[in-house]
Amino acid sequence: AEDRAGLKRLFAFSMKFGILLTAVAGAILALLAPVIAGYYSSDPEVIAMAVFSIRCLALSLVFDLVSISYQNYLQGIQRRKILSVIALAERFAIPVGLALLLGRMFGSKGVLASVPFGKIVLVLIMFIGICVKCKGIPRRIEDFMFLPEGFGGSESDNMYERVTTIDEVGALSEKAGSFCAERGIDDRTTKLISLFTEEIINNVFEHGKKKRFHSYGVDYRLAVNDEKISITFRDLCQAFDPIHWKQLHSGESTPDDVGIKLVLGLAEDVKYFNAFQSNNLILYLEPKPDTGSEI
Repeated sequence: AEDRAGLKRLFAFSMKFGILLTAVAGAILALLAPVIAGYYSSDPEVIAMAVFSIRCLALSLVFDLVSISYQNYLQGIQRRKILSVIALAERFAIPVGLALLLGRMFGSKGVLASVPFGKIVLVLIMFIGICVKCKGIPRRIEDFMFLPEGFGGSESDNMYERVTTIDEVGALSEKAGSFCAERGIDDRTTKLISLFTEEIINNVFEHGKKKRFHSYGVDYRLAVNDEKISITFRDLCQAFDPIHWKQLHSGESTPDDVGIKLVLGLAEDVKYFNAFQSNNLILYLEPKPDTGSEI
């Protein structure tokens, strides 16, 4: 979904968590390098070279993580030209050039050192490219994200909420209805949005099972424009794909599953994905001419 705020949070979290994890792993690997090398040889010269190689690898971990994560992100938002330039630099220009230069200057150790230095140079080049794009030092997360013009719509077209108790669901449903009505959305679609909001979040509170959920709740996003309306729900409960569930239970009917089946049947389109141990459900609706008909 074109959710600027959600993508920003995901981008920041993945980068910060990845850097922290690889920094810790790199530090441990660097400290244990003599122990690891000692398992394979007792020759002091071989051990010294192996320790140097392992520590070069440890140093490159953080920069490698930044490079790979950023390239995966660029691929996800379809920035293929930028991705191609980075890939060419990473796989050919930088490693070959640095290996030749440092190899001539420092021999075998220079070739080994070209690995972490190559990662550092690549990240530095990426940063310089972002500075050029921003016409200065980047100061916001969005400066690093290269999002297309108009991605996610304006802030006035988006409503973001977090629901932490079931008692808040009714108020959120009313707020979502008012949000749509203020933007000229037809009465039927507005009522459907209120219905979807209540049914999905109530279902999470009633059937969601995970300790983290009780302190987190449900993230809710409603995006409204003239062409398509999307409602996004995110929770940290156990994995639950309602689309797959509906297919498995298409011939069954119980009082507990009427609401979810109704929602999935009335929505124009439904998408689900699980990321970072969270359920993400997106419902799409197309505004209709207001005929005054009831649901």
